[in-house]
Amino acid sequence: MGTIRTVRTDAFRQDAVRIALTSGLSCRQVAEDLGVGLSRLNKWIVTYRESEVDLDTDRSLALENNRHLETSKNRTFCGTV
Repeated sequence: MGTIRTVRTDAFRQDAVRIALTSGLSCRQVAEDLGVGLSRLNKWIVTYRESEVDLDTDRSLALENNRHLETSKNRTFCGTV
């Protein structure tokens, strides 16, 4: 028997990117919570940054969240790829 492959919708990927960029959680935690691989999540982030998808609002929220998390130097945050 072959491996079952889960196909994620564009809406799921967009939500995952939004959560990753605005939640203040590490990429690893977001990926784990959503049940996707870390490298897959990072690829989605890069893809959406390179596309015409409007993430300006999400970026401003991410900046606000990151200000609160700057003291945590040992964590790798999403979007720092």
